[in-house]
Amino acid sequence: MGGKMRKSLETSLIVLIWVAFTIVVSFMIGKYSKQLEYIAFQTTGKFFLENISLLIEKMRYLDHIECELIIPENLVNSTFIVENNKLILIKNNMIVEYKIDYPLSNENKFIINSIFLKIVLSKNNGTVYLYLSEIYQP
Repeated sequence: MGGKMRKSLETSLIVLIWVAFTIVVSFMIGKYSKQLEYIAFQTTGKFFLENISLLIEKMRYLDHIECELIIPENLVNSTFIVENNKLILIKNNMIVEYKIDYPLSNENKFIINSIFLKIVLSKNNGTVYLYLSEIYQP
């Protein structure tokens, strides 16, 4: 009888240790996944804003640019803000800012709801305007 009780106690102890280990590992994974999400948003957001900045720079020589983009899914449901000399991307508590050398005239706020976007840059009397819209794919 003592052997069964000892074996049951050992089994209970092993299960308890396994449950504690699982809880600790899941907490660590949750913590690191938030950090990875932050890093991914910062990286893709910076790349996205940099590409738009390059298009804005080309407006020194052109009057109109239209292009269609497919952006990474982690940028969906973020807010894109156009300020005079800055582009800003915000999602949850994460913010990416990118300063631009060529100032824009329209200050707008766009909510990105799709990975398919259309960017229109136009110049009117030396003033550059940026517009962003979604493209719906069939």
